[in-house]
Amino acid sequence: MAKSTENEVLPKGGIGRRMVRLTVLSAVVCSITLGGLAAFATYHLARERAEEAQATALRWSAEHLNRLVSDGGAEIEAIAGDATLRHMALRRSHTDLSLGLTEHLTRSRSFSGLLVLTPEGDPLAAAGEGVSFDELMAVAMPKRALDSGLSEAMRSADLRRALTSSDDTAIQIVEPREGMPLAIVSSPLRDAKLGSPGSIHGLLHPERMAESLHAEQLAGAGSVRILDAGDRILAETGVGVGVELASIPRDRRDAADAPGAHLIRRAGETPLAWALASALPLEDLGWTLVVQQGVEQAFAPLAVILPGLVFVSGCLILGMGTLASMMAGRSVRPLVAVTKAIRRVTAGDFDVQLPAGRLLGPVGALFRAFNGMTAKLLADHQQREQNLRALSEQNQAFQKEHQILSRLSVTDGLTELNNHRYFQDQLRREEKRLSRAGLGLSMLIIDIDDFKKLNDSFGHAAGDEFLRQLAQILRESVRETDLLARYGGEEFVIVATTTNAPGAALLGEKLRTKVAESSFIVDETKRPRRMTISIGVAAYRDSRSKLFADADAALYRAKAAGKNCVMIHEPEDAEA
Repeated sequence: MAKSTENEVLPKGGIGRRMVRLTVLSAVVCSITLGGLAAFATYHLARERAEEAQATALRWSAEHLNRLVSDGGAEIEAIAGDATLRHMALRRSHTDLSLGLTEHLTRSRSFSGLLVLTPEGDPLAAAGEGVSFDELMAVAMPKRALDSGLSEAMRSADLRRALTSSDDTAIQIVEPREGMPLAIVSSPLRDAKLGSPGSIHGLLHPERMAESLHAEQLAGAGSVRILDAGDRILAETGVGVGVELASIPRDRRDAADAPGAHLIRRAGETPLAWALASALPLEDLGWTLVVQQGVEQAFAPLAVILPGLVFVSGCLILGMGTLASMMAGRSVRPLVAVTKAIRRVTAGDFDVQLPAGRLLGPVGALFRAFNGMTAKLLADHQQREQNLRALSEQNQAFQKEHQILSRLSVTDGLTELNNHRYFQDQLRREEKRLSRAGLGLSMLIIDIDDFKKLNDSFGHAAGDEFLRQLAQILRESVRETDLLARYGGEEFVIVATTTNAPGAALLGEKLRTKVAESSFIVDETKRPRRMTISIGVAAYRDSRSKLFADADAALYRAKAAGKNCVMIHEPEDAEA
């Protein structure tokens, strides 16, 4: 029986407690709202400052990078205009040309390497130093397929042809096997009288490109990258934050005059690890500048203010919430008890009582009325359960008797096989199925040889016992899909589905042999007796009546042939 202790339900309370609870709830809501607004304002202030710093870093980096590329273009054109260098290229003087390139390289502020190619893309001379220059030579210098593989040699040749394809000063990107992509400034070598001896190519100094990127505005907590058109890193400076390049989709990279910041997830980090990133396209070069900062650095002011704000708000919410919970709990306990009791009654549990002993006023009256209602419901429910049990027992007895009667109506009482009525009903169904499916159907009529002599010699009890034993042999020998029945007296019938006459004859021969080889104990002497059967077999032709007539004619032939045999109906049977 469900009960509540008396001190759990207090009748005191009213509009005063409700007003206190509403006041406390209002204070909690105000605390959460003010804390949220403060955190929101702090977040936006921190983001505005971070976006301003990133935009400044992008603009400064773009100015210095454009200046570096412009100086590189002017410098490569000046080198290409050196008449002495052009004559050396025309004469294919490799040694002198290498010395000349080295001399220009010592005065260069833009390049870490120089390379001269013929119009066909064959190298004439090169000068330079550093890892980036070695990487350029590794992919640009000719390779024999025997030494390096056909694919690598073809790649080297394709690169040199691409470098010599421009008719004007241009910047191109070369992808080495290792390391960052290389920026190459190319210019054709032209001679007004002798034609073009080839082209000259300068490798922009990677360190100079990195020096052109300004990350000072990021306070040492971010990085600036140069990406080519394929989002490959050309140069980088500052502290990386692990942001994948593809994290800033191209459709979110802002126009060059209005860079904006985007919150993106860090690569390989937890779902809460984010970064603030901005992108600035350099349309003339086809490159993109990307600035990235971790949110913990970008939103540093928020990180300082937010813990204190959260702590104060949490304390206020916890205190007010606890007070409100205590007040509200004492006021609503009676209602909670009634609600739980009603739910149990709705679920079918009527054995519920509320503690109304010392309660006065409306709550006590409600509890006592509820207890009276549940007591009456419990008594009615118990009486209904008792009536249902009695009805169930009667129904089970009726079902059992019905099953026995149904079984007796279609079963032969002596042999417990299907009787003549059941056999006729099932045969009609098989005939309909046969007309739809067109499958074979055969019938076997079985008759006991000299059965009357057995009855006359040993009595009808012995005959009945033989019929029971014969029925068991037949039951064990036919298929589950075959229809077996006692047709009347000493005759049995089998309908073999999906079986033609020869197949049914095989079944009949099996039954005949098994019966002939069996010994039957039919009387009190317990002396084994031998009995035989004759079987007529026919296949379905046009109707059930013809099927019976054909099988009966075949049985007549078996009897005439001396009994203890199986005969299949033949056309002459019908003629006879």
